[in-house]
Amino acid sequence: MEEIEKILNYAQKFGDAEIMLNKEEETSLAFEKETLTNLNAGETIELNVRITKNKKYGFAQTTNLSKWRECVDAAVKLMKVNEPLTVNPELSGSKLIREFDAGARLISIQNEELINKAFEIMRGAKDVDKELLVSEIDMAVCNFKVRFANSIGCDGYYESGIINAHASCVLKGAIGYDISASKKDDIDFYELGKSAGKLCIKSQNPKKIESQKTDVTIDYLGMVELLDLLSKSLFASNVLENKSVFKNKVGKEVLSPKISIIDDATLLHGIESQPFDAEGTCSKRNELIINGMLKGFLHDKYTAKQMGVESTGNCASMAIRPSIKYTNLIVKEGNASEDELFDDCIYAYNLMGSHMANPVSGDFALNLLNAFEIKNGKWAPIRDAMLTGNLFELFKNVKAVGKKAKMRSGIATPLIKFSNVQVVA
Repeated sequence: MEEIEKILNYAQKFGDAEIMLNKEEETSLAFEKETLTNLNAGETIELNVRITKNKKYGFAQTTNLSKWRECVDAAVKLMKVNEPLTVNPELSGSKLIREFDAGARLISIQNEELINKAFEIMRGAKDVDKELLVSEIDMAVCNFKVRFANSIGCDGYYESGIINAHASCVLKGAIGYDISASKKDDIDFYELGKSAGKLCIKSQNPKKIESQKTDVTIDYLGMVELLDLLSKSLFASNVLENKSVFKNKVGKEVLSPKISIIDDATLLHGIESQPFDAEGTCSKRNELIINGMLKGFLHDKYTAKQMGVESTGNCASMAIRPSIKYTNLIVKEGNASEDELFDDCIYAYNLMGSHMANPVSGDFALNLLNAFEIKNGKWAPIRDAMLTGNLFELFKNVKAVGKKAKMRSGIATPLIKFSNVQVVA
């Protein structure tokens, strides 16, 4: 990725220059109704250029590396016509960022091996019940090579790979599914299929329930939906725009004392681990909420300058300012046993509708997916039910936090049991 030097040499004539070059190789497949319908392999190259001068910045992008000069010129033109920023952000001063100790590596899997892994998923599902139809399998192996440099000497490079898989099963109107992702190619594909199959069988013949206020235990996938929504109040950009209920609450209790949340881009084998962000800021571990108390927010260089703090290394893109996203968002594990988590409650494997919730007020109405009513140790599948309420009140009423966290995306979380939740039939 030596091309970046000549691009930088040209770009820095016009102002503070930041250059990021991404190369991605992906092999993906899809099965529908147990038949291979898609097998693709390809490579993409993406050049990102940002030029900043006198509180103005311009950004341009191209997938044709031979047109790098035109890309730089486009960024300069946009810089000249854009409105000035509130403050002039600083460039990252990290001189060399090439060592990455979070377990990142490229993943080498050939087409035939990927197909065999899909058959392992099918075998796992069929071993639950031979009548199950594995309706869908999606798998992909992605390898990334990322180079970043700026005009004050920051220079970073890393390589990383990830494999992810999704499987769905159907039988007699019931659906079961599961997902997994890994940066070290250690997914048990047989167990992935088995998990989806078991959920399908368990979800058959659901019944309706009456509306009620009750304890609700939410599984990993459902918690990912809630935490992604909650995370938006931890972005400094939303704080500055008065779109966060956590504004002016640093040092105060904002959630249940049972909840601790950190963002850690240095996590070993973390799905979103990286040595630096889109501005070349070194990644680190950031404490956000500890025992319910707000410790701070996620920043890029722009919000950090506005609020008089250091960037947390959470810039997601050079295209806009600010641009903030969590990396590996982690909820600390608790000490609740399965007996405590599944004692007389509604259990939800997943939730749907978080994109319709209000991230500022926290008000939500979420459909329960693959949900069960648990009474006296007996599980009964339910249908046509949803959770309504307020996200921030929900996280103040945490009854129990499970002992084991799972990372199936950029969020790692245990099961969490909430008390006094409104379930609407």
